[in-house]
Amino acid sequence: MLTLALAALSLAQIPRLTVEQYTLPNGLVVVLQPDTQEKLVALSLRYPVGSRHDPANQAGLAHLVEHLMFLDETHGPPFSQQLEALGGVDINAYTAFDHTEYRALFPPEVLPLALWLEARRMESLGNGATASVLASERKVVENEALQRTSDAAFGVGEQILFESIFPHPHPLHYLPIGDQEQLEAVTPADLTLFHSRHYGPKGASLVIAGNFNLGATKKWIEDYFSAIAPRERPRFYALARADLRAKPIFGPEWVSGHARISLLWAGPAADHAFIPSLEVFAAMLNYSSFSRGEYLRDLFLGKATKRGAGGDPAAAPGGLYSSLGPAAHPGGPFTECPGQRGSRPKVMGPAPALEKCHRGRDHEGPGDGDGQRTPDTYRAAGAEIT
Repeated sequence: MLTLALAALSLAQIPRLTVEQYTLPNGLVVVLQPDTQEKLVALSLRYPVGSRHDPANQAGLAHLVEHLMFLDETHGPPFSQQLEALGGVDINAYTAFDHTEYRALFPPEVLPLALWLEARRMESLGNGATASVLASERKVVENEALQRTSDAAFGVGEQILFESIFPHPHPLHYLPIGDQEQLEAVTPADLTLFHSRHYGPKGASLVIAGNFNLGATKKWIEDYFSAIAPRERPRFYALARADLRAKPIFGPEWVSGHARISLLWAGPAADHAFIPSLEVFAAMLNYSSFSRGEYLRDLFLGKATKRGAGGDPAAAPGGLYSSLGPAAHPGGPFTECPGQRGSRPKVMGPAPALEKCHRGRDHEGPGDGDGQRTPDTYRAAGAEIT
């Protein structure tokens, strides 16, 4: 009886939240969840456009447009500065393969301004797409690419994985960060055209949760977004599935002193009814404290690694991607190699010579004498094996 009473008390303490969803005539999907117990308001606006929609020979264009969406000064200071000046935090965005999402967190009184600014940049990039802004933002994107790939532990391996299982010109051949050499040829006109084709209310989803007035918010949304005309987005056909026939893929890893084993399993399409089940399975791999994740890792690696396992059905559309590792390199614990930071090696070309790197002891990067590397020498240096 005591257990039942405690359970009933716990349920009674869970707030009953109201969620309202509707669609404007121009196609914008609106989801509202007011909760006056919260102190802030969270806003998310997702567009159904991602790196898979990059035009030929312009890999990374969708991600570059995402950056420029924050830089328009037609209506005052840039987007982030206006919200931060009023207490906004976590003002950011990301570009995935098939969508781009913008988010912000701010006090309730900032909501009408945030909605108005979102509507304005939905309509146009404004003066964010100028030659000077583009030149500056290319450097920002290049630094981001270095941080996520060349200068990141196991970053190059992920890029090699997608290049291998999605051969060019498959839309998923490049990671959303794109290809920096191709971005050098992008013009402001390319950015404006991409925005005009892919950004608009049709198919976009606006989600607001937190401390706000439902009636007032619906009126602001109507006032700011309903007049934006829907744009007929280009038609895109189903993507060819990845070639997942059993084969090893080797990649260099010169930032850390570790090796990592990644496994990729074929799965259903992203809208398949089984996807929620796969997400639960991915969570089981990620959080072994309450799951069979440790057992799975031990089964595959015989206790070679005890952390880092995970799965994410969204990591590879139409597949379930799981990384098992990192496993400790015989040379010693994880440390970064001085001299490699800031380098920008060709991903599919020869790996750069490793500097002496202290991993518990001085370690010479192995090579075959002419700068090229074989799978065996990758393993010795700490390889990403997929």
